[in-house]
Amino acid sequence: MAVSSSEKAHSQEVIMDSKKIKTSHIIVFIILILFFSAFPFISSLLFDKSSLLLAHLTIWYAIIPPVIIFLLAYLLYRKEENFLLHMGRTWIFVGLWFLMQLFLSAISGLSILLRLLSFPATTVGNTGFIAGSVIFILGGILFIALGNRRSIAIPYRKGITLSANIAILLVIILISIFALGSTRLSEQPLIEDSKVPSEEQIFGWIEDVYNFGIRRTGSSADLRAIDYIQEKLKEFGIADIRAVPFTFDYWEPISWKLSILEPAGKTYPMTCFYVPYTGPTGTDGITADLVYLGKGSQEDFEGADVKGKIILVDMPPTNISWEDEGILLYGL
Repeated sequence: MAVSSSEKAHSQEVIMDSKKIKTSHIIVFIILILFFSAFPFISSLLFDKSSLLLAHLTIWYAIIPPVIIFLLAYLLYRKEENFLLHMGRTWIFVGLWFLMQLFLSAISGLSILLRLLSFPATTVGNTGFIAGSVIFILGGILFIALGNRRSIAIPYRKGITLSANIAILLVIILISIFALGSTRLSEQPLIEDSKVPSEEQIFGWIEDVYNFGIRRTGSSADLRAIDYIQEKLKEFGIADIRAVPFTFDYWEPISWKLSILEPAGKTYPMTCFYVPYTGPTGTDGITADLVYLGKGSQEDFEGADVKGKIILVDMPPTNISWEDEGILLYGL
């Protein structure tokens, strides 16, 4: 049978368009998969993490993306005349979800963003996602390979397709439930045999850290507390423990005191404390006349001779909040 050149060109154009559509489908589904991967941490930023709805959504999240991807792929290829090709393409796109999660988990150590994107798989230890990748990717390739053989091509029939797709949905749900219930029976004895520290041990650790002294950031007490906590965590079996260094201007007082000197020459030492990150007075300190200005209000200062003098004001008892007394934050 002879075919004109115009018919050949038309046939070739249809094939080229089909390839473009398939490529665009892959791109669209990859974007969709990345969106589903980012959904858990995006929803936690936008919504109340303590809400019951978000908790349920997180629990069943492993089921939702593959089912939605499957339904979209089914609708996209529902007009495919070859039933096996229809099933193969649908299976491969579902398998891409599981495979993409495994890939993101494997490279999650490169960036915190990749770690967040791999949240659905890493939270269940990749259990179920390996099975999903193998079943759907290899199954899809097998369906396409069989569908390309004319001898076993099965025509698209609505009833058969509907039944097969319901079965696939059940497979997806079972695999996802298996992923969600990734705590295997063999691991349960580890939980049962775990040693829970006694009340004395817990308070002993708190006492040890407390006895290091004031743990202002960068102080020797702070550094000792960091080493102590790292060692304890390693004893508990946590291997990946590391302290991240940070360079900043550190302020630490060497000595401080306050004394009242009477005209007769007698000195009275006073209980006192410094204000963090204030300027030093020098080794000799400062000696000056004392001026009392009541509560230290603007009216108390008006007309008072305070130049070169030490000012004494009353500090009434008050509830100090972090917002109102921000200067005290430097002392923590």
